[in-house]
Amino acid sequence: MGFTTLSVALLTRFLGLEQAGLYFFFVSLSLVFGNVTCGALQSLNIRFGSIYRNEERFEARAALTIFSLRWLLLATVVICVVIVSARSIFSAHGFWSRDDLVWLLAVSACLTGASIFAMGFARASGLIVAAQTVEYIVRPIGISAGIAALGWIGGWGGQNARLAALTYIGIQVLSIAWLIFSSNKKTNQFKRSAAMVDASERKLWWSTMPSLTLTVILGLVHNQADVVILGSFVNPADVAIYKIAAQCAALITTGVALVNFIYGPQIAIFYNQNKIEALRYVIKTSARISFFLGLLIAGVFVLFGQWALETFFGKNFSASFIPFIILGVGRLLDAYFGPSTNIATMTGHQKYAVFGMATAAGFNLTVGIWLSYQYGIYGTAFATAISCVIWNILLAWGIHRGTGLRCGPF
Repeated sequence: MGFTTLSVALLTRFLGLEQAGLYFFFVSLSLVFGNVTCGALQSLNIRFGSIYRNEERFEARAALTIFSLRWLLLATVVICVVIVSARSIFSAHGFWSRDDLVWLLAVSACLTGASIFAMGFARASGLIVAAQTVEYIVRPIGISAGIAALGWIGGWGGQNARLAALTYIGIQVLSIAWLIFSSNKKTNQFKRSAAMVDASERKLWWSTMPSLTLTVILGLVHNQADVVILGSFVNPADVAIYKIAAQCAALITTGVALVNFIYGPQIAIFYNQNKIEALRYVIKTSARISFFLGLLIAGVFVLFGQWALETFFGKNFSASFIPFIILGVGRLLDAYFGPSTNIATMTGHQKYAVFGMATAAGFNLTVGIWLSYQYGIYGTAFATAISCVIWNILLAWGIHRGTGLRCGPF
């Protein structure tokens, strides 16, 4: 996440306040459309793919891959139809009035869906470090370097959201190709036969997808709705100021992302093998890593955040400090409970994740919209922080009720 924040800092300096706001809105919409249609594919591949790999059921893994690719194709059609419809309805809005960005959004959203599948495919294949490197190092650095290089070559001098969008798409294509190639080279996945897979396996995947999809959608409301909602009420400059605050606050959950990559497949395997004590140890260890790392990052930002914002992002972004403090409270609670969402989905108890997320999403889409309309970036930050508290408390309660496992470092 540190490289992602560095990438955002470079982008804001290169693009300027207004164009950076448009670009952040573009990326948030890409993530929303891509995750709504394909977000469940990553959890599905990690959960079942890890188990199949551990049990050496290669034909089941091949069948799961084919299932995922078919779903991805259907999702591409749905994304294009929805974006075209949205363009006709919201054509007066600042972003939607830009035909060039809208069509690039359709391409980017489809590639986001493919990227989600590729990430899950790689992690289920055992390429955890490679997937993490692409997600948090290669992609953000590549986007920043690409925008800077193309802007210099083309003589645009930065100030171009379309240039940033094109670079974002190009880096997505390269990362997807590399992840799929590396995973297939290791497992020969596309050469496996899927003919011997029992129909009950396929039925299990279909029955799992709706709840996983709903979990992803509700998680998106929690993670991306703030930027999308805010972008509907304020100018792009305020969106950029809020996005910087949100990106810095997200650093507090660096440990959560780290333990999700490391321990995600192990949670599914240990639970499937009924190794409860080993699972408890993994959960407590991962929560300690995420919480103490988050506490350290939060402390550093409280002490030096104002200086860091002005130094790395520019003096205009000193206004991001107060929203960061508000958002940081909710993110620190995320870090305290560790990979709770991953625990729910990897153990088959995603209904509790859905319940917690639905409650938080309901708050965000009602009170959150009103607060954003009335108080701008401060209202959005407050609503997002409160939704974090609601989500984490309900999710931890649900996991304990369903599995007897306690989330948290103590």
